[in-house]
Amino acid sequence: MRIRVIHPNELGPTEIAQWQALRGPNPDFANPFFDPRFTQAVGRHRKDARVCIVEDGGTPAAFIAVQRNSAFSAMPIGAPVADCFPWVARCDADWPLTDLAKALKVGRLDLVHARPASLCRGGVDTDPNPVIREVSEAPVLDLVAHRALLENPAKRFRFPLFRDLSRKRRKLEREKGPVEARTLVIDPSGVDRVLAWKAEQYSRTRVPPILGRPWVRGMFTALLEASAPDFRLALCELTVGGKPVAGLLGLQSETVLHAWFPAYDPAYADHSVGSLLWLEMIEAAVASPLREIDMGPGDYPYKRATANSARPLAQGFIGQAGLSSLFRGALWQAERWVASVPAERVRTLPGRVRRWIDLRRGLGLLRNV
Repeated sequence: MRIRVIHPNELGPTEIAQWQALRGPNPDFANPFFDPRFTQAVGRHRKDARVCIVEDGGTPAAFIAVQRNSAFSAMPIGAPVADCFPWVARCDADWPLTDLAKALKVGRLDLVHARPASLCRGGVDTDPNPVIREVSEAPVLDLVAHRALLENPAKRFRFPLFRDLSRKRRKLEREKGPVEARTLVIDPSGVDRVLAWKAEQYSRTRVPPILGRPWVRGMFTALLEASAPDFRLALCELTVGGKPVAGLLGLQSETVLHAWFPAYDPAYADHSVGSLLWLEMIEAAVASPLREIDMGPGDYPYKRATANSARPLAQGFIGQAGLSSLFRGALWQAERWVASVPAERVRTLPGRVRRWIDLRRGLGLLRNV
């Protein structure tokens, strides 16, 4: 196995076709974050973006997209805004994972929101380093199973958490005007509106200004420009009396809608406009050829209430011997040590520190950590 490292801008038509062929019909790679066009959209605005092409006898066996923060470490491309690690590999691909860090000339490569099924196509089962340190879940609505449930004549299905939304919708219409929705459309002005609401939410909750970074704004512009039937930045929007009050940005492939950035006008916070739009999005997806809504990382009641499945997400790191791996290993070990501490603030402190560091690394505010 040989690993070639290039910038996403250097991907040619042949390599893109080979990447797409590796994705094929495999549901593990159907999520749009695994599409090379997402990597290219980020790469247009990040000089540190890289694609590792693992070659077996001159034929690509894997494409792994990262951003090289410094010689100290690398992380998945698009972090901290990307919800999946674009790691696409042939099912029989097997190589020493530390070779990735060597090829990138970094101390370690962090795994954030990685699919374990993808990682096992790369020697995780045989590599001596315990690269996966934690596995969480991203809620998923399997639309094939959901459609079958809706077609069941024995009962009319309704999501339990949202049973009173019809009443809230009628009240909102009486007080503010007609409630209408646009779903799965391409609309640059709508994208700007959702990002502005989300930025305001981040400011209100003291999250760093993620969406204000030039490369993040540029990425969204590039995604809009790359719109195609099988890959696009799709907008769902709710209006009340003709005024937009809630929106959701989704990244959409041919079969998967990834619900990415939901947001709403805070003036309508008491009217459940986010929940109303969420159900409108599901109804639109049910009526489309889509097979899955991936709700992304994060455990929220509205996700649990509408999911009927889940996809595992792995966290960890691939590291060479040295200070970088020692530092990251110490953070993970600290999480393990305090896992049984009764006090929640103490128990969750190492994980919060790790996520605080990763957020700022992805934004380019920290480098050698």
